[in-house]
Amino acid sequence: MSDKANKIKEKAVDHVLAFALGAGHDLPRYEAERIVSELGEDCYDEAVLRPTVDSQMRTYRLFAGLARSPAAWDALSEDLWYAASILQDCVMEGFKELNAASLEWSMLEHFLDAIGVREEERERQLVTKRRPLGTASAKIKLQTQAAMLRAFSIECLLKAMYYEREAIRAEDPLEREDMRFTHNLGTLADRLGIPLTRKQRGWLFALGMAVTLGRYPMIVDKDKKDNDRLVLGPSSHCPLPHRDMEMREYFQRIRNRIVNK
Repeated sequence: MSDKANKIKEKAVDHVLAFALGAGHDLPRYEAERIVSELGEDCYDEAVLRPTVDSQMRTYRLFAGLARSPAAWDALSEDLWYAASILQDCVMEGFKELNAASLEWSMLEHFLDAIGVREEERERQLVTKRRPLGTASAKIKLQTQAAMLRAFSIECLLKAMYYEREAIRAEDPLEREDMRFTHNLGTLADRLGIPLTRKQRGWLFALGMAVTLGRYPMIVDKDKKDNDRLVLGPSSHCPLPHRDMEMREYFQRIRNRIVNK
């Protein structure tokens, strides 16, 4: 976007903010930017702008109220952890099936070789053992999505902790806005003053990688010289379930200490 276009947009956003303030609404700037993007030049038409601002404020207040509710974040955390456990059970089932299918494949292959079965017949019999291998592999691949859900669950737990503390709730509203849209687990822990060891930071970083690789086929990372570096595939960045459980229990212990003070 050119400098001229930026200035026009900023002027329109300032107009929407001034209009909202005059109507008794403390509209956040990002909401005003959304209205400008939606209405374009019509944002200067009061007949169009007034109902849009009123509607946006009703939605914003509803969202802001829920977003600051520890109980809402707690419920989400529990649901996500339960969903992750279901997926993880599926992954473990896949490993068991893979081991069993691989063993059957190997035994059948050795047997057919030993009795000298013709190549065509050998392939026909072996192909029946390939299907379980494919099904098992598909289940095992879900380990990244399971880790992604565990990461989301821990994020929700940290946000529940954040919004239930009186000291945090008394902060400037703009600070609370920032926390709603923060997904970095290390940053959330730091803002809560939770001490983390080097290993724990590594575990949280691995969870953050799983969040991205659970949704996208690749990510673009930076090397030490700030050059783009593609990271393909989730296998090398998949966190371990017991480590994630340790982190969740660690945060819960700290939370209980704070509540019981």
